[in-house]
Amino acid sequence: MEDTVCPPPIYRFLPADALSAAAPLLGLGMCSTMVWGGSWFIPGILIGIVGMLIMASAYPVFTRITKIRREKLAPEILKLTDELMK
Repeated sequence: MEDTVCPPPIYRFLPADALSAAAPLLGLGMCSTMVWGGSWFIPGILIGIVGMLIMASAYPVFTRITKIRREKLAPEILKLTDELMK
């Protein structure tokens, strides 16, 4: 299928991989603050905040990428629908 629309390489990994990177960061931050404590308390909070920020940014990135892909595919879908209706 040569006509398949393939996203640029930079869009292939987001947002699923952003979430898969964020969850371990959030977990590491929680573990640092609750289990290890002591000198890892403040770094654990910072690591957890980074994980939360990545998770929070995943949905807006997903909606933007989805909108761009829909705009690119809409004319082709309409063309194929017209061919089927004839």
